[in-house]
Amino acid sequence: MTDLDFSDAGFTLSVSWQWLFLIGLTALFIILARMTVKTHGLKIPQLHERPFFNLALWAGAMLATLLAVIALYEFAAILLITDYLGDYTDRHTALRNVGLFLAAIFGAPFLVWRTVIANKQAHTAEQGLYTDRIAKAVEQIGADKVMKQQLKSKSGKPRFENKRNTDGKLVKHKTTGNPVIDSKKPIMIERTVPNLEVRIGGLFSLLRIANDSPTDIPSIARVLCAYIRENTRQQISEISLSEKGFHALRADIAVVFDILKAMQASGYSERLNLTQTDFRKLSLTNKVLKNVDFNGSNFSDSRLDGSDFSGSNFQSCEFTYSKHDDILDRDTELQRVCLRNTSWKLTEIEHLHFKRCDFSGAFFHKTCFRSAVNFWNCEFKGTAFRSTAFEVDNRGSNKISRTIDDMKVFSDASNVWASGIHPRDDQDLPNHWPTDDLTKAEFIEQWRAWQKSIGFDPENPEGSA
Repeated sequence: MTDLDFSDAGFTLSVSWQWLFLIGLTALFIILARMTVKTHGLKIPQLHERPFFNLALWAGAMLATLLAVIALYEFAAILLITDYLGDYTDRHTALRNVGLFLAAIFGAPFLVWRTVIANKQAHTAEQGLYTDRIAKAVEQIGADKVMKQQLKSKSGKPRFENKRNTDGKLVKHKTTGNPVIDSKKPIMIERTVPNLEVRIGGLFSLLRIANDSPTDIPSIARVLCAYIRENTRQQISEISLSEKGFHALRADIAVVFDILKAMQASGYSERLNLTQTDFRKLSLTNKVLKNVDFNGSNFSDSRLDGSDFSGSNFQSCEFTYSKHDDILDRDTELQRVCLRNTSWKLTEIEHLHFKRCDFSGAFFHKTCFRSAVNFWNCEFKGTAFRSTAFEVDNRGSNKISRTIDDMKVFSDASNVWASGIHPRDDQDLPNHWPTDDLTKAEFIEQWRAWQKSIGFDPENPEGSA
């Protein structure tokens, strides 16, 4: 028994030398283990990283430490012929027990190490599996197929081969002398077209991989954005830009929009890269994608009814003749955007910042400007506002008289200002603004007449601006 004198603290502690020896062995074992970890540059497992697996490692290490200390203490106790947990009447039995302890102790680290190696191998195999799955899915989304179809003339009429006799000579019409058409032999051509069924399957495979492996979500999102950029360009190449109307997004492209929307709903927050994307003549009705970089994209003649691109960047985009019905924008900045002859109907605009945008000839109809809508150095020549609600005092805070040149825009008494002011109550508004609430037909007629009076050509807004 050893007395530890703590007289300064007012007490004396009696501790047997066996306990002191046990504590010393424990400290020595921990120091040696720590030195081994630092010497080999091993990373100490953190519980917040793979908590269940690392918790098992820590528990195993603590158990191994406890068993090692007990074994060493018992071995030393036998060598020194000291009593521990009773008298050692059978020295050989005690030595055998110590040997079993030591075997367990020396085997435990190898077992733990084997577990670590097996886990690393499983992780590597898992990552390799995901890589193979992504490669297979990417191969699928690029799948094409060859289709045979009858050749058509420029007017759209199907074409057939000319009839020939048994000698191979052309058979000509007896009256006109023109070659006789063989209606049983259509002229067939082969075209390589996207294999939409396989592509859509590959796209949903990417969504499944994103759900299974969150670390691959950024890479998958970049692949999907690249798919939109390339395939909208391909779809537009097959469209006549001179014809009227809009074209629905090809089925596979629409699926990509839905997948990206689902990924954002699941928490993916990185900005999507759709720069320099061509959406001309395409309908993006009810599409919801937030925090998108549309820098330099072309939305001319597109339809954006009910879409929501909140928090997106539209710098240097073009929206000429595009249509915006029931569209919602929040926290969005449009910089150097061409918005000539655009239609903004039933549009709710909030926290939208227009910088150096061209609204020449645009028509705002039943549009609601909510809080913090700013027009900075924008062009509004030939623009019209009808039944538009300015829910914040843009006339006071943004000074529409400064940001929008009143002499270049057209309106009537249908607008609603935050303060309740409208043309019939405000003598400072332009004389060319009717003081009555016109019908839509009357409004359009007077708006077009006013555009003509100021030399603005709706068909050529760039030349009129």
